[in-house]
Amino acid sequence: MGTPQSKNSATQLDIKLIVTDMDGTLLNDDHSMSDRNREALRKAIDSGVPAIIATGKTRTSNESVIAALNLDTPGIYVQGLIIFNPDGSVRHQQTLDPDMARRVITFVEQRGYKVMAYSGNRL
Repeated sequence: MGTPQSKNSATQLDIKLIVTDMDGTLLNDDHSMSDRNREALRKAIDSGVPAIIATGKTRTSNESVIAALNLDTPGIYVQGLIIFNPDGSVRHQQTLDPDMARRVITFVEQRGYKVMAYSGNRL
């Protein structure tokens, strides 16, 4: 069996990177960050552990959190379709070919559904 872990073992972990979702993870049901989460993340960042946001939402909808934590790391947005550098420039994005996008939109609309699409930070 292993050695019993001490009560403080969590503080002795060699954490290299923190990646967090937003809604229901870093943020509460009311879309605010608890003091506990803010303090824990701030402590990790201040000790040199980079923190990255990975969310289904746009970067624009997370700017207040980015500013509050003073994040200087890239972020992953829109279900991983776009990665922004800390300065807001696009580092990587996965897009559909325009012809394929038109075909998908036509296919969906012909079946009576509404289409919602993202282009960068625009909905």
